[in-house]
Amino acid sequence: MPRGKKTIASEILKDLEDYRDEEGNFLVLYDFTRRATSTFYTNLKTIRNELQDGVRIQKSAMNCKRLLTAQAIKKLAEHYKANVLLFRIESLE
Repeated sequence: MPRGKKTIASEILKDLEDYRDEEGNFLVLYDFTRRATSTFYTNLKTIRNELQDGVRIQKSAMNCKRLLTAQAIKKLAEHYKANVLLFRIESLE
């Protein structure tokens, strides 16, 4: 990657620096009308690594322990034109 070129993941994380974070249980569901690009998955991995959060429970479903992670994944998927839903969830177990 050329020096100084920022990834969409780094831009999203920077935009969310002042965002109110909280712990909980969050579910991000995303659906692409076309196949997701490899760049989407590379950026998704960057977000998950940077925030040390986010577990894939299905191909297009992520469980997050931090609202910040869930918001970052939501913004990333929207950037790549996916339909996205974000939920706060409660485990019944």
